Amino acid sequence: MRRTHLFALMLLATIGFVSNAEAKNRDKSWEFGAMAIHFDPSHTTGVQNSIGEEIRFGYNFTQKVEGELLYSVTSTEFDGHDDDFVRALAVITGSFLTDRDTRTVPYISAGLGVIQETRKAFTDGSGTRVGESFDSSAILMLGVGARTFFNDNWGVRYEVRYHHHDSFTIGQDEYLICAGVTWVVGGRK
Repeated sequence: MRRTHLFALMLLATIGFVSNAEAKNRDKSWEFGAMAIHFDPSHTTGVQNSIGEEIRFGYNFTQKVEGELLYSVTSTEFDGHDDDFVRALAVITGSFLTDRDTRTVPYISAGLGVIQETRKAFTDGSGTRVGESFDSSAILMLGVGARTFFNDNWGVRYEVRYHHHDSFTIGQDEYLICAGVTWVVGGRK
């Protein structure tokens, strides 16, 4: 939990030093980004909170509409044993306030994808070896966030997301807090 507070303070300090750039998403531009993730699953599943990473890239069809692909990895524990999550999602993002002279552009996102959960092999308390198991399922994602630009091409991106999937035949809800950098290239300025 302490890492999360430190991460939030670093993000707030970074936003405070942003110049008065009035950059925005641009029509027909590409966006590349990397984010850190704080992963908070529903506690009824036995999966623990964790930190992960994500890479993403997207194409801005217009200033308001972007299609994105996300790939994220999170390593955590399930009932005291190693558990890994790998997610791949296709997302549509709708931005707001693109017609205003502001450096911060809020957005909402929705997407579908695939998640694979891998539970590593372990030896239980009675000495019995339990083999590695994995399951893949569809994942639904809803999120809200914003981009704050430093200049025409670089900025920070931060969002909160909700994921739902049915891995191992258990309905699992995930809550994610994400923050990172974004790089917008091409398009009309």
